[in-house]
Amino acid sequence: MKFYAITPLVALGALAAGCAQQGIDPDQIPDNVPTGTLTLSLGSPEPSDIDPRVEEVWVRVGDLSVRSEEHGWVDLTEGRQDVNLMAADPTVIASSELWTGSYDRTEIGIEDTWIVVDGQEQDLAFLGDVDPNDILGKGLVVGDSFYLDEDMETDVLVSWDLDQNLEPYGDGWGLGASTTLDVDIE
Repeated sequence: MKFYAITPLVALGALAAGCAQQGIDPDQIPDNVPTGTLTLSLGSPEPSDIDPRVEEVWVRVGDLSVRSEEHGWVDLTEGRQDVNLMAADPTVIASSELWTGSYDRTEIGIEDTWIVVDGQEQDLAFLGDVDPNDILGKGLVVGDSFYLDEDMETDVLVSWDLDQNLEPYGDGWGLGASTTLDVDIE
């Protein structure tokens, strides 16, 4: 098993009103080409230094795409999913057989965010940089690479460190844009 961690350039996009990159459906990849399995998850390490009143931090995921350096965009969208970043284990948001090779960009469409504090649901605002090249209406753009090996399973975890990224913001709460990308190949 190979394991390595990458700290990506991550941006929040809110400038364009479009949807995620239109890509190839993984079911259209021919059977006679080398493939590997990509599992994409979203989560957070266990927070140790956040306000103890915070019970849940939610992100609603929509469109998902990865870009193969050789074949272009691949659409991994599996429908909307609600992810509690404070859950004990990361949430799998996509899993598919894809071409082997290098992938240099991951785009995760974020449709909504909210937080539960003292049993009360509240709005959660994204904070951070804005990428003017991001075609997502709102979402994460992870700009570092990972590699899919033939007949191997590659687990990619996009992880928000809530200790560093969750903070009071105005009358509510904000979630920063700093994440890490962890890649595990088995």
